[in-house]
Amino acid sequence: MAESSHLDKLRGGAKVFNEWRAANPDAKPELGRADLAGMDLRGVDLSGAALERADLNGADLRGADLKRAKLGDADLGSSDARGADLTGADLSQADLRGADLRKAKLTGATLTEAVMTDADLREAALSEANLREAYMPRADLRGAALISADLGEAMLRRADCRDADFTGATLAGADLSKSDIRRAKVDPAQLEQATTTGAEVDAGPNGGAGDAAEDEKGKRSGKSGKKAAQRDEGEAAEATPEVPGYQFE
Repeated sequence: MAESSHLDKLRGGAKVFNEWRAANPDAKPELGRADLAGMDLRGVDLSGAALERADLNGADLRGADLKRAKLGDADLGSSDARGADLTGADLSQADLRGADLRKAKLTGATLTEAVMTDADLREAALSEANLREAYMPRADLRGAALISADLGEAMLRRADCRDADFTGATLAGADLSKSDIRRAKVDPAQLEQATTTGAEVDAGPNGGAGDAAEDEKGKRSGKSGKKAAQRDEGEAAEATPEVPGYQFE
């Protein structure tokens, strides 16, 4: 639960709150379950803050310092977190639907089972982030850095991954069906571990990665990957994933 005195200071604005934090460097803001919906929190220092299950829906978090913050199960839907620093933050099972995270720093962040439908992650830093089982249909990842990130079992159907950097990322079991992976830095071997039915990929030396992955799967099962993809187009590619508590849009 939120500490009332901490909440009062935060409601006093970023200047008041940041001055209090500077004067009390050992104080840990306790803001769990706090109602911060729609608040102007631009540039506020919430590093290391306890914000589990807090309501930050529609909050303005541009340039906020949220390094190592605890945001598990928090509601950040439709929030504006452009340029926010969430390095090492815990966002497991957080609701980030429609959040604007352009150029946000999420290096080493934990986003396991986070719901990120339609989230804008253009040019976000997600290297070494844990995105296992994250739910990210239609997420915009153009130009995002996902170097050595763990996207195992993540749902990225129809995501825009153009120019994203997946170097060293884990994609085992990820669903990239009908996503756009053109110009992305990704090895065909990585995509072999993922579902890429209907994905758009580049042609060329490293192009056709999606079809190559499906063909390899087809060879292992004794049939053409392309034919299997055509056969399953109306089934696997369009199947609605089951996510407890959320409806696929």
